Amino acid sequence: MKINYSSVNTLFKSDTCKREQLEKDIIKNKDKLLDINKEGCSMTGWVDYPEDISKDVINDILQTAKEIKEKSRILLVIGIGGSYLGTKAIFEALNSQRREHGELKVMFAGFSLSSTYTSYLMKYLENKDFSIIYVSKSGNTAEPKIAFRLFRNLLKTQHGSTYKEWIYITTSSDTGSLIEEAKTEGYKTFYIPDNIGGRFSCFTAGTLLPLACKDVDICQFIEGAKVARADCINKKCADNIAMQYAYARNLCRLNGKVVEALCVFSPRMFSVTAWWQQLFAESEGKDGKGVFPVGLSYSTDLHSIGQFVQDGNKIMYETILDVKYALMGLSFPYDETNLDDLNYLAGRDIHYINNKMLDATVEAHSTGNVPVIKLKIEKIDTYNLGYLMYTFMFSCAISAYTLGVNPFDQPAVQVYKDKMYQLLKEK
Repeated sequence: MKINYSSVNTLFKSDTCKREQLEKDIIKNKDKLLDINKEGCSMTGWVDYPEDISKDVINDILQTAKEIKEKSRILLVIGIGGSYLGTKAIFEALNSQRREHGELKVMFAGFSLSSTYTSYLMKYLENKDFSIIYVSKSGNTAEPKIAFRLFRNLLKTQHGSTYKEWIYITTSSDTGSLIEEAKTEGYKTFYIPDNIGGRFSCFTAGTLLPLACKDVDICQFIEGAKVARADCINKKCADNIAMQYAYARNLCRLNGKVVEALCVFSPRMFSVTAWWQQLFAESEGKDGKGVFPVGLSYSTDLHSIGQFVQDGNKIMYETILDVKYALMGLSFPYDETNLDDLNYLAGRDIHYINNKMLDATVEAHSTGNVPVIKLKIEKIDTYNLGYLMYTFMFSCAISAYTLGVNPFDQPAVQVYKDKMYQLLKEK
């Protein structure tokens, strides 16, 4: 993985003192994250978890996934926020959500309270062999909690007293209502460590079990995170991608850029932007501070939001995710008539053309006073996704500390929950 933010440096090169102080802050806050982790901070268990996860847990995940695949046609993942966004991002990036003939199909619930969506899904699952993986750290979030009761009852209708054999829970080991229900009912249960929050949990069983059910190589996913962890912890600022990303985005913020667009040039990667969006929004958006994160899919959005980026209010900067090698190549054909005047592209790979569009976007937006940070990975696979996602998490924690907020809580999310329960309980 590589990073290039030369356009950021070019646009903001004049304020040397601000840049020097920011670099000192980034170094200090990386050390703060590692020191707090050593002291056993209640929510930094994710820092070492790729190294700490045991072989026994991995083997249990793989064996359970085998069991689910053998008996189910459909896997229903119930969760919201960090309990499902990482899973969905990896599935779609690897194109693993799509069901080939005879393979397990993956569907999602509990991320919405739409009665229409849920009704259609329940109707679709009637008289089909499906298993539930319910992921919730607290067990108290309304959307997945409501969905679980609905689909659990459907399993009861279809399987009678054996319905419990089709349910798998991932939750906290000793807090929250879900662990009590799991123990009482005897559901097969995995645990998210108490010192890992939902949006930092993509290397725990909450994500690994659904991935394993679709034969995603979870060991390579963890290996990517292990290598990223070593780089994030051991490399100095000048060679540390997580620190450099935190530096570049905070330099943009200090110069009035308050919206960050994570731009992908493959539709398969768009769900990664949704996972990234939650990670940074919930970690930084506190005390009237933070950068608003938004995901864009290019070239589609170049023909809509691209107008605003290039020529609108100069509140934005872009982080562009570049992929060096495509999973599949496609050569552009020669045409004898050349009525479309495109023969100059004959023999070129479509991925090559896509990359030239990426380069053109960087050049155009940079000249339009939109700083660009470019992150480049070799290819879209489990290893590189593991490396990328861990690097984002590490950089996010440093960025939030640099902003002066706690990266690991989300107090404002509770406000709507309390209001909703209050309104629902009113007569």
